[in-house]
Amino acid sequence: MLSKEPVIIFRADGNPQIGSGHIMRCLSIADAAREQGIENCFLTAEDFFAAIIRERGFACEVLQTDYRDMDAEQKKLSVILEKYEPESIVADSYFVTPEYLVFLSRFAEVTYIDDLASFAYPVKRVVNYNIYGPDLDYAALYSKAGVPLPQLLLGPHYAPLRRQFQNLPPRAVRQKVQDILVSTGGADAQHIALQLAQYLSGQGSLEDVQYHFVAGAMNADLPALQAIARQCAAIRVHQNVQNMARLMRQCDLAIAAAGSTLYELCACGVPTVTYAFADNQLLGMRAFEKQGVMVGAGDVRSLHIPLEVITSRVEEVSLNYKNRKRLASKMQRLVDGSGAGRIVNYIR
Repeated sequence: MLSKEPVIIFRADGNPQIGSGHIMRCLSIADAAREQGIENCFLTAEDFFAAIIRERGFACEVLQTDYRDMDAEQKKLSVILEKYEPESIVADSYFVTPEYLVFLSRFAEVTYIDDLASFAYPVKRVVNYNIYGPDLDYAALYSKAGVPLPQLLLGPHYAPLRRQFQNLPPRAVRQKVQDILVSTGGADAQHIALQLAQYLSGQGSLEDVQYHFVAGAMNADLPALQAIARQCAAIRVHQNVQNMARLMRQCDLAIAAAGSTLYELCACGVPTVTYAFADNQLLGMRAFEKQGVMVGAGDVRSLHIPLEVITSRVEEVSLNYKNRKRLASKMQRLVDGSGAGRIVNYIR
């Protein structure tokens, strides 16, 4: 039961279709809020992440609604919001509508976590921590819609990462690549991890390299990945990693989907080959590549031989020590990991 201290309500969803990104970044903001003495409660449409949220020490109410039809949950949501009387609401979903955000604003000021600038969100503030966030023309979007421009928190300065990623020391880059991290997202609906593990296990030159596959909470291919790891000493599968920053910093290189994990890798200074598997990841992948922060391997949905493309990019980066040093330094200058606390400061 929540006390009458200032309360932030987080409305976010996660499941095998949309992955874990929305939930995980809201958890980082909630952690930062708790450090400042603010209580938090999560509202989710389904119960996929309820246990994880509660394990982190936060209240969670499951609405038992369709995450794709948020307007239909308004009646049920009214009862909950009237009970908690929050001071702030943080919404993080691609399925919000202008009507839904106006509805939320009846109960408290609303902060929307954005990636796409889909429309003029009628809220108090918009957070878009993506590397391309400052390049999106929010002013024109809002002016055209005739909606007042909200407070804008844009760019990686606001990347909401966990405390373990904050203010890490400069990266010590090894001459030879020995450990490679593979992160394909919480759900990996495209089965990239499994395909890559199968491809790598069939190669004959893995003696000097260890591949660390991080299996997300909703990765249905975990048994198959573990079976491959038992047969191939160069492949290791990690589950329920408690200190991801430590694992990342132990690795010399990373292969990662173009989601929130890229900002964690930046904070750790791990040179990264990134790829996109969804429309909302293309902007990030292209911006990281254009700004010379990461190496892009393209959209795996459109590549005829994506695994060969990814591994060839990995080989190019592995063989260029000077470039890896440059990438590591540039990544850590871009992200210091303290964005969640900055967001909470504005919410307060």
